[in-house]
Amino acid sequence: MGALHDTVFMAFCRWVKSKLTSRDSLSPMRIKEIHLDGLPTIFLRLHNDLDHDRIISQMILDDGVWEPYETAIFRSCCAPGDFVLDLGANLGWYSIIASHQVGPKGKILCFEPNPDTYELLQWNMSRSPYKNSILRKEAVGRKTEKAFLYLSESNSGDHRIIPDRVSRKNISIAMTSLDDVFSRQNEFPAIVKCDTQGAEFDILHGACGLFNSGWRPLMFLEYWPYVLRMAGYDPYDLWAMLYALDYELFEIVAKERKIIPLTKEYIEQKLATNFDDEDNFLDIIAVYKDDKQGKKEKIYSFVDASA
Repeated sequence: MGALHDTVFMAFCRWVKSKLTSRDSLSPMRIKEIHLDGLPTIFLRLHNDLDHDRIISQMILDDGVWEPYETAIFRSCCAPGDFVLDLGANLGWYSIIASHQVGPKGKILCFEPNPDTYELLQWNMSRSPYKNSILRKEAVGRKTEKAFLYLSESNSGDHRIIPDRVSRKNISIAMTSLDDVFSRQNEFPAIVKCDTQGAEFDILHGACGLFNSGWRPLMFLEYWPYVLRMAGYDPYDLWAMLYALDYELFEIVAKERKIIPLTKEYIEQKLATNFDDEDNFLDIIAVYKDDKQGKKEKIYSFVDASA
């Protein structure tokens, strides 16, 4: 009887798993088992309706991974005890990985303004055994104020603070600045992951007080000239700001699995072409020239020596 009971129980578990991972949009939850070397199995809750998230949730569901090369670099930089800031955390891919990497003495601070996606982020981060995350349902920008989030119908990773030329549904959200977030803190992030669909320049401006006090985290940023121009900025201004802060800049070339240094001349040449078309963007890493935390060594271990 005991063996029969175990068999029935295992069959029931397989049935539950099949329901949770079903592609049926009526399924109450869509859960994907994630297996990454060196980490315990992660159960990641995805968007249930894939028609509204055809990129991130769909690719994780199909491949079991999101941005594998970028993830490898990011993981290598997250050390036990680190404080990691995730801006535009989405459903929490990078946040849950960082939670495991930094461990019980580390901390993850996540910002995600979209209510539906924030619900997934809450569920996913609550599954971390370390309980080392703080979640905020806000956007981050130049200053603390009310704002609008312009929603993509098919890509949860493309909701934007900056409106584009396409008519989009929008919702009212809260927005804050990093200067305000850390105004009464004495602990600051060592690593920042910022994927905010063109709001990166405003976010950096909203941290001028922190930068003036000497804060120089390792930063993973998206650079999207198209949206910067729509916001009224010269796309080169972001580079000028980072260079003025004594950052060394690198491009992640994921398809070729390499990192290449970015020079002023290279960026100026890029911007002189059609690089500010909507489909052109760069994933960049900014590392402080005088980094004393060992992050620079980690980044250089990935740099293409022939570049």
